[in-house]
This record gives sequence, structure tokens and C-alpha cells, in this order.
Amino acid sequence: MVFILMFKALLLIIVALALSSCAVGPDYHPLSPSELKVPQQWHGRVAHNGSNQKLLNWWAQFHDPVLSKLIQAAIATNPSLLESLARIKQAKAMVGSSSAKFYPSLTLSPSMTLSNSGNATINIDGSTTPLLDGIGSGVTSSYRASIDSTWEIDLFGATRRSVEAAEARLQKSQLAWNDARVSLVADVADNYVQYRVCQALSTTYQEQLKSNTETSRITNLKINYGRSSAGDGKQAAAAYYSAQASIEQQHGECAKLENKLISLTGLDFLAIESQLQITPGTTSKIPLPPVLQIASIPAAVIAQRPDIAMAECEVVAANAEIGSAQANRYPKLTLTGLIALTSPAGGASPLTWSFNPSLLFPLFKGGELAAQVKLKEAQYLEAVAKYKAKVLNAVNEIEDDLATINAANQQNLAQVQAAKNYNAYFAIMNHKYQLGSSGILDLELARGNMLNAQTALYNVQLAQVRAWIALYKATGGSWDR
Repeated sequence: MVFILMFKALLLIIVALALSSCAVGPDYHPLSPSELKVPQQWHGRVAHNGSNQKLLNWWAQFHDPVLSKLIQAAIATNPSLLESLARIKQAKAMVGSSSAKFYPSLTLSPSMTLSNSGNATINIDGSTTPLLDGIGSGVTSSYRASIDSTWEIDLFGATRRSVEAAEARLQKSQLAWNDARVSLVADVADNYVQYRVCQALSTTYQEQLKSNTETSRITNLKINYGRSSAGDGKQAAAAYYSAQASIEQQHGECAKLENKLISLTGLDFLAIESQLQITPGTTSKIPLPPVLQIASIPAAVIAQRPDIAMAECEVVAANAEIGSAQANRYPKLTLTGLIALTSPAGGASPLTWSFNPSLLFPLFKGGELAAQVKLKEAQYLEAVAKYKAKVLNAVNEIEDDLATINAANQQNLAQVQAAKNYNAYFAIMNHKYQLGSSGILDLELARGNMLNAQTALYNVQLAQVRAWIALYKATGGSWDR
């Protein structure tokens, strides 16, 4: 009889497992580029006519070891990355918690019972003494160990869909870490390039101050010989102090950028100073990338953007939660069992067991379960809408960055020539002023034009590099999937 019952129980479990191979709810299918409205090619012109060859090491193209060291330091110590790693651990724990529902739970319950069946006292040595003659049979003990088991069979895939959602969110947390890393590296590079430009401008202002000092000396000589008026002296002095003020202002801007790099990299002030210092008498080198190779099909590039992939993970999770909500509307099969070993007085050790399969039918809950399905379906539609919006925004960002790069490249070519000619013009005017054939106002006008042209050139180069960095960020960190 026992073997028949065990066979029936085993058969029931096999049938339940066979049924649990099905999961209700929609399976996820990735949205096609046409559904996401991704264009097949870029609308904007690609700088240097572009290329489909992919970069092997994006940041190595700048040939700037200091930039590479700062990026490595930021990745190793920045709190935003450590925070993202902690979220990954939380998501892994959620996957483990959801997966645990696939397995039965077992509970061991050992116990011991001491009972006094009559009026007797228990002595220290364990012996008993009756309180009344002929009454009481002393103390008896019994032992029991039982294993309780409960197992909810995943008949309609509620657990599988929950695990599917948890795994999607685990992947999302891993992508969030990469997104934080891409943003962090871009911020380090952006502030580093701004600092190098700030240094270059400081050097330019220092050179201007030297030139102003020489002009002031020559002007004073002219005044002494009666070849210039006192007003020319005031003009020369004003230009000198204006250059000095520009230097101090530039030092303040550089200090703020240096503090930002300290915050991003976790390096102390002295370490940053040693990395950023330049040889006295030289101009700061602005890191400029060579010809950049860009994939021409945005779908391949957009797929690697962490924020896009994160949005898709949320779509996957929302889709799985629809199935989980639908499965809750179907019957649930729970298998419970008990195995107990009891040792009563007398030395007998009977083994008892029980097996109790049960079905739970959700007959009426006031529409709560149906409402949960509709809620999850609406959340899925919201996730899809956000996913599509992220893709369209990414396309727009990349198109804008390509347009900025192209404009900055063309502007740089023109600005180089402008700076070159203004420098030459100032040299001519300075020579004429020293010979006395030109006034100080003409000289200072030429100096101002030269300074403005050089400043504009630095700003164009800064815009050029920042556009490359923005494109790096807009494409998810690299073109090499």
C-alpha cells in the first residue's frame, strides 16, 4: 500500500514538472530598427569623410600619457563607480532570491520532551522521589526529529518570469556601471582638455605681459625724449595692468579645473600638480585626436550605448512581469510532506511520513489579479516608449556631435590662418612703433587683435576636442562593440 502511494506521489510530481515547462505571458522579442525609427545612415556629414574601420583603443589616439593616468585613477577610486558596483551586488542577490523559489524548502525540527506522569520530584542525580506512597511513576523522556518540506510547483511560469525580470535588472545594473564609467571618463577628459587650454592661455597672457612691459619701456623712453605724450604712457601702463589682470583671472580658472580633476580622480593636490605641470617657458600641449574612424550605421553604434541597453533591459523585465501577473490568475500546486522519527519510552522508534499535494484556485479577488495584469501591461508600454525615446535622443545627440565636429574642423583651419596673420601684423606694427612711424593706439589695437585671434584659436581647438569627447560619450564609449 505504501509503495502504491509513493508511486502516485511520484507520478503527480512528474506531471507537475511537465506542466511547469510552460510559462504564460508574452516572450520578449527585440524591437527592430524600423520599430525604433533608427535611420540607416547618418544625416550629418562625417568628419574627414569617415571610415567604417573601428578603433582599437579610443583614448590612446590622443597620445597623452597624463590623460591616460588620470582616467585610470578615476576608474579605480571614483565613488560613483563603487556605488554602481554595490547595486550590481544587490541585483545579483535579487536573482538568487527569485531563483530559490524553484526548489523545495526543507525544515528540520528536532525536539525532546520530558514529562512527569505522577507526583514525583526530580533529584539532582536524575532519580525521582514520589511525593505520596504509591502515586507517581517518575519522569519519562521522548525524542522527535522531523523534516518538513514545502514545494510550490511553477506550473504556469510565475517563478520563471520573476527570475527573467530579475536577470534583466541585473544586466541593467551592470550596464549602469558601464554608463557611469563612460560618463566619468568623459568628464575627466573634458576637464583635462579645458585645463590644458587654460594653461595655454595663461602662457599667452604671460607673453603678452612681456610684450606690454617692453612697449611701456619704449614709450617711457619716447616721453623722455619728447617724442611721445604723457597720454601714451598712460595707455601703455593700462595695457600692462590689463594683461596682468587677465593672468590672475586665468590662474583662478585653472585652479577650479584642477580642483575638479582632484575630485574626479581621487588624487591629492601634489599628485595632480606633478602630473599637470609643464616645463617653464613652454606652451601647454592641447591633446588633439587624429582622424577619427566612425561607423556609418547608427544602429550598430546605438546598440552599445549603456543607457539604451538599460532601457531595453527594463522593457525585458516589464515584459516578464506581465507573464508573472498572468500566472497568478491560474491554479497553484503545492506539495507538502513530512518525515518524522520518534523515540517514545520503551525504546520503540517508529518512522512516520505524510505527503499532501494541494491545489489553490483563485476564484474571486474582486478583480485584483486582472487589474495587476493590466498594470503590468501598461508599465510595459511605458518602458517601450521610454526605450524608443532614448534611441531617438541618441540619434539626435550623435548627429549633433558629428555636425559640431565638422564645423569645428573647418573653423580650426580658418582660425589658424587668422592667428598667423594677426601675429605677423602685430610684429609689423610693433617694429613701426619702435621706429616712431606708428602710434601706440595702432600698436595696442594690433596687439588686441592678435590676442583675440590666439584666444579664439584655443577655443576652437577646445571645441574640437570636446566634440570628440561628446561623441565618445554619445556612442557609449567606443565604436568597437
